[in-house]
Amino acid sequence: MSKLIKNTVIYTIGNSLPMAVTFFLLPLYTKYLSPYEYGIVGSMEAAKIFFTILFSMCVERSIVRLYWENETETSKKEFLGVVFFILILISVLGLVISLLLKDSVQFFFKNINFYPYILITLFTSFLSTYEHLPKLYFRLKENAAGFVTLSFVYFILSTSFIIYFVVLNKQGALGYLKGQLIASIIITLIYIYISIKISCINFNLKIFKKIFSYSLPFIPPLMVSWFINQSNRVFLENTVSLESVGIFSFSNKLSIATSLFTTALMVSFEPNFYRLASGSDRDRAKIKTFLNYFILVAIYSSFIFLFLINEVLYMFFDEKYSGTIFVISIITLSNIFGTGTGITGLFFQQSKKMIPNMYISISAAILIFLLYFFLIPNFQIYGAAISLLITSMYAFTASYFYTKNNCFYVELPLIKYLITITFLIFIFLISNYLTSFFNFYYYLIFKILIISMLIFFFYRKYQKELFFVTQNISN
Repeated sequence: MSKLIKNTVIYTIGNSLPMAVTFFLLPLYTKYLSPYEYGIVGSMEAAKIFFTILFSMCVERSIVRLYWENETETSKKEFLGVVFFILILISVLGLVISLLLKDSVQFFFKNINFYPYILITLFTSFLSTYEHLPKLYFRLKENAAGFVTLSFVYFILSTSFIIYFVVLNKQGALGYLKGQLIASIIITLIYIYISIKISCINFNLKIFKKIFSYSLPFIPPLMVSWFINQSNRVFLENTVSLESVGIFSFSNKLSIATSLFTTALMVSFEPNFYRLASGSDRDRAKIKTFLNYFILVAIYSSFIFLFLINEVLYMFFDEKYSGTIFVISIITLSNIFGTGTGITGLFFQQSKKMIPNMYISISAAILIFLLYFFLIPNFQIYGAAISLLITSMYAFTASYFYTKNNCFYVELPLIKYLITITFLIFIFLISNYLTSFFNFYYYLIFKILIISMLIFFFYRKYQKELFFVTQNISN
């Protein structure tokens, strides 16, 4: 078995098990958390992502790209030591400044108290900064087991504490956030231990400048990414209600299930991408084969999930969530285009052209701001979902055609992807229309047969690519 497929299996198991358990715990959480309280959790999750970016200033992004430029083990440890020092310095300063400007932070979450909700989120975000160095180091060394172990330990800790506070003590949204904070405190001790062990803490001005010159251009695109994917919670909270935030967050959480395997596959492949991109035409052909297979997997897995979403909602969730099918479908479709944008991000990074990527991201942020401004007040969560889809399509299209003419680039069969998506949308709409005409369980069996046929068709049509990817990428 090739190292790529071995690591992919490990990443898939490591990522899918926590996600699967989280998925099966959603009915439990939604039982003990009202849409209002789930809205608080959703808003604070968006805030956590924002502050995690702020508290790291994207310094961790330099690790994957610059680590291999150090030729000796000593210089590599010194490089990681500078990264660790910078992360400590920036995260502490960021936390202090955020606490001093608490009134400004409160302005964006008018319906959520700073004490205790936002305060807990700030400290959880601060601690999350320290996961970057050890986890990225394990990825660089293609130590999938180490990476997954850290993720799994945090998942077990956070889930245990959340169940304790939310289910047993019935503390609602506060209990959910407290569970995350306590788990973060424990796992951060492990992160710091590993970081000290793999690095040599020091300050080197030359390395410092190199890290920041590479990392800082990532901040605008990541902030824009946050704005595109997370700021809808802020808009919904301020213009609609916290209940709408809860429903939208629930829909988004379910749609993420479609990316379990593709995320693991890309995490496993990314260290190989930069090596192959700097190689021969044969190496570039390997990248093209992998990316084509990767996108097709993302498309087919997304629609397989959507074919079953009616049944999933009916069997596992309260009826108040049954009306989220349309929102989940749109978010899932936007995730497919987001996958494509992630690929073009690799092209920008390989070419070290982060400024153009930043401009495209800023234009996407302006677009979605206008869409949110006009659509959310009128169409609420549906407006948020449609805005996300339109912007995801724009961001992918703009990034792809820019890299085609100006960066490292691998041509992808876009027309084939669009035809495939259109065909699957047609099948999805027909299957949804026919739902009311058949017995639930008979129709479920019928859908499973259709899905089996799709999987068989995919395997037969792309088995050569599958064999090539699993056998040749890491060789």
